[in-house]
Amino acid sequence: MKHSITLFIDKAEEMIREVSDIANLSSDNISNFAHALELWLIKAEQLFKEYNHGEQALLAAVRPSVILAGCAGAIDTNDAITGRRKRRKALLAEYLKQSVDFFYRPYAREKEKVDEANDIVRQVVLVALQTGLLNNVSLTLPIKAEQLVEIQNLLYTDDELSKGINRTLAIIAYPDLLRLIDLNLTNVLSGIRYSR
Repeated sequence: MKHSITLFIDKAEEMIREVSDIANLSSDNISNFAHALELWLIKAEQLFKEYNHGEQALLAAVRPSVILAGCAGAIDTNDAITGRRKRRKALLAEYLKQSVDFFYRPYAREKEKVDEANDIVRQVVLVALQTGLLNNVSLTLPIKAEQLVEIQNLLYTDDELSKGINRTLAIIAYPDLLRLIDLNLTNVLSGIRYSR
């Protein structure tokens, strides 16, 4: 069974937005910066575990280094305290960069799939609207789940449109298909409503 790629993308984008807040902590207290990065890594590992992404192991490998760099005295030399702080901050900044790089790989792969599927669904929806295939469906916002299933079934009645739906289902799961149909219909209906 395929996982919902669109939900993964939503969660991943939310986590990507959190990175700037973590990076801003680098000028603040080192332990706060390390703790925020550690929590983010734990959350990222859980997300990757839920969606079966191998990069979970890469993130898990970074976390002990983050914890160590966040501890006072972890980089013990005879240098002045400010020198040690600078090195700790530099290490944590590097771990953040490395973690984001590891995180971005599966996000980019999945985003590419969703974008490809969305392009197909957009074309299918526009053709269905232009040909009048959806004329008998009451299209009001927000579109209800039952309406989405009815719309998807109607799209299967047209040979060309059903090929597009099947191509989409080869890329993403059924719930993602319904979500993309909803998104594209909503965009079109909103555009029609605002143009009046």
